[in-house]
Amino acid sequence: MRPREFDQDDVFRIAFDQFWRKGVRGTSLSDIAREAGVQRGCLYNAYGSKESLFLVAYERYADEYLTSLEKALGSGTLRERLTAFFNLTIKNFR
Repeated sequence: MRPREFDQDDVFRIAFDQFWRKGVRGTSLSDIAREAGVQRGCLYNAYGSKESLFLVAYERYADEYLTSLEKALGSGTLRERLTAFFNLTIKNFR
């Protein structure tokens, strides 16, 4: 198997940003490929479909968010943990 010819982190960030702003229906692999500077075919070869790329990007986003939540809730007083939780959640949804 050949190594990926693009930075997956960049593609996931770009894809999730576009899915967030335009929705899954409003986003195309061509849009993501253009912004990432890769060929659309590379994305099809790597992920199979726009929906598959969405699921991978969302899973990565969810993992990062949950890791951040665990860290925010991991120590401190109840008040500090709740403040950290709400700050993180508000930042995340902005």
